[in-house]
Amino acid sequence: MRDNITPIKAADYDANICRVIPLYAEVHAQIIGIAAETASPAPRWLDVGCGTGNLAAKAMAAFPAAEFVLADPSAAMLEQARQKLGDTRVSYLNAGSQELESEQEFDVVTASLCHHYFDADTRKTATERIYRALHQCGVYITLENTQPEDSAVLDLEMRRWAAYQRAHGRTEEEIAAHRARWGTELRPITAQAHLALLRNAGFRMVRQFWQNHLQAGFYAVK
Repeated sequence: MRDNITPIKAADYDANICRVIPLYAEVHAQIIGIAAETASPAPRWLDVGCGTGNLAAKAMAAFPAAEFVLADPSAAMLEQARQKLGDTRVSYLNAGSQELESEQEFDVVTASLCHHYFDADTRKTATERIYRALHQCGVYITLENTQPEDSAVLDLEMRRWAAYQRAHGRTEEEIAAHRARWGTELRPITAQAHLALLRNAGFRMVRQFWQNHLQAGFYAVK
């Protein structure tokens, strides 16, 4: 039985995520770098879909005066994050981004690999609630799986992704199971659809800053 929306148990997540997502640490560094250029040295930072707190741990080190709220719909993931980060400068919220009630509370909101589980309406609600949660001039930074517009590109990128997973020790059964989630459990949208979603939510500046395999990063300033 799963204890979170991914097929990896929360307790095993850290040992497995880098076997699935290429350049996982590198994109975290990019996210923190964007926050450093757009937020104050002491921001109030919300990380939604925080998982086990990997991004937050790096952000806490980079922003020693910041305060963090970590949100995730999985209580098991939040417990892993709490064990890793403790309770100093960080609080925890058992909720998804589509359930946020905050208004103009945060300088930075991050969401990594969590909205691709949503249908179109839920994704729209989540993006609008993140916009509402940000202060004016606050920044939203998100990393998501993206859907290529060309099916031949998707086939090629899936082969590349399978090769990456194989090289990092995943079995053929695990690779096939991950591929089968695409378009069923995972509901990625195109990069252009991501940018349109951000603009339609009200963000005044949007940009794609990252692309690697099928993962893309976007930032949006309120």
